[in-house]
Amino acid sequence: VALLLLAAAAGLLLNNTLENMRARGIKSGFDFVTEPSGFAIGESLIPFDSADSYGKAYAVGLANTLRVAVVGIVAATLLGTAVGIGKLSRNTLVRALCSAYVEVTRNVPLLLQLFMWYFALTELLPPIEDALQPLPGFFFSKNGLQFPLLSWEGGFHLDWPEKTEITVNGGGAVTPEYLTVLVGLAVYTSGYIAEVVRAGIQSVPIGQHEACASLGLTRWQALRLVQLPQAL
Repeated sequence: VALLLLAAAAGLLLNNTLENMRARGIKSGFDFVTEPSGFAIGESLIPFDSADSYGKAYAVGLANTLRVAVVGIVAATLLGTAVGIGKLSRNTLVRALCSAYVEVTRNVPLLLQLFMWYFALTELLPPIEDALQPLPGFFFSKNGLQFPLLSWEGGFHLDWPEKTEITVNGGGAVTPEYLTVLVGLAVYTSGYIAEVVRAGIQSVPIGQHEACASLGLTRWQALRLVQLPQAL
């Protein structure tokens, strides 16, 4: 009876809403998806301009989201795992730095962190004429990051890399806007992942630690082979 009353109330609400929208000349439905969007998107893996449809704009947005999310998940997981391990270090300085990192990233609002990263990437970095070059072929400036695209011929063999030729095949670039979102989300999320990893390691029974010590494993071997796999 409760479900029937709820369905009737929802139907009445929907009917009233549609009637009021029709009375005021407001269109409803999904016909707009095929209409021209009338706006441009600043960064896109798929060619897009203002004459393209709203449906294509959604596809562009989805591609941009996946482009950030996939790389960001990997980066945040690796960084968070390293920081989580560092919080359990016997070195006081490493432990303090990792703890401070977690506290700052978790307690400063994400939007504020994104603003800070965008300011750093667009105002503090040198112009493209004086770009930083952390690695050969990589240029880091206010215009973003430019990097070479590598390709190889010959495949992987037992005598690799003797029979494999690696060549530079053009180059790629990412904008400061993309770097802002990627770095901001990775740093922010890594603080939460660090606490999960730290709690996971501490939840491994103490007997596992003692067994590692009795077998003569070093702390790194015990962490890598016994504790961390269980924690993850």
